[in-house]
Amino acid sequence: YTPSTNGSLSTIHIKSGHAYYWKTIDTVKNVKNNLITYFIDSDGISTSYESQTTGTNYITSSSIPDSLTTFIDDSLKSLDKILDINFTRVFNREDAILKVVHVNTATIPGQASNTYGIGTSTYTDEYYDWDLGEWRANNLSLEAVMRGDYIYRNWGNLDYFHENCVLHEIG
Repeated sequence: YTPSTNGSLSTIHIKSGHAYYWKTIDTVKNVKNNLITYFIDSDGISTSYESQTTGTNYITSSSIPDSLTTFIDDSLKSLDKILDINFTRVFNREDAILKVVHVNTATIPGQASNTYGIGTSTYTDEYYDWDLGEWRANNLSLEAVMRGDYIYRNWGNLDYFHENCVLHEIG
């Protein structure tokens, strides 16, 4: 990564300038004032997740153990310190931009059978900015959805597999 002049990372360092990622970065930076509210579905209340490409996908969610909830919360607090993005945890799913959800099924609905985790972006209130020549959005929803198969696996080649997956999908 390349640090900015003030020593922190900017939203431009998160992903490439590809239009798909650009819209997320643009919305977080220019509409949400670099704030991402996040909800960790520790109780397993989610009944669906949204995807720009597959629409609404109905799920059976599962609870997230306290140790993993703490890991996710601590990881986002750490990112808050080094990125020019403020992560704020909320406890109401509807108040969150980013939702971290686990499914209690062998597959993630709407995905290939071997998919362990996905990260989705959904945009609403979109418009074309003729000056920039880009599609922009006034709102977005980000979801990180994972299976829970390996949450408790902490040895062998799957040691920390789940934690790595969580960070990958959030990213």
